[in-house]
Amino acid sequence: MTNHKFGIGSLSFPFLLLFMAFNMIYPQRTTLGLLVLRNEALETTVSLLLLGGSIYLAWRYRDDLFAGATRWLLKALGVMMLGIAVIVLLGEIFR
Repeated sequence: MTNHKFGIGSLSFPFLLLFMAFNMIYPQRTTLGLLVLRNEALETTVSLLLLGGSIYLAWRYRDDLFAGATRWLLKALGVMMLGIAVIVLLGEIFR
């Protein structure tokens, strides 16, 4: 595939968006996934499958239209999570 065509790798972007929507916390201290699925174990399983599917499709089908944007978002999320982990660890060390 070229960068100008939809392919199966283009599904990685909607998978990532669904994953982020499922884990967004609402004012009632619940997530959209828990509101929709009503079961915490099922919500966690579906979220992990969406994230894993997004990662796999973005790296396996690199030349599809939205795969590059998905890889960029995944890297940005990873850097943010790593930064948060470092800040938490430094806070524990210097407490």
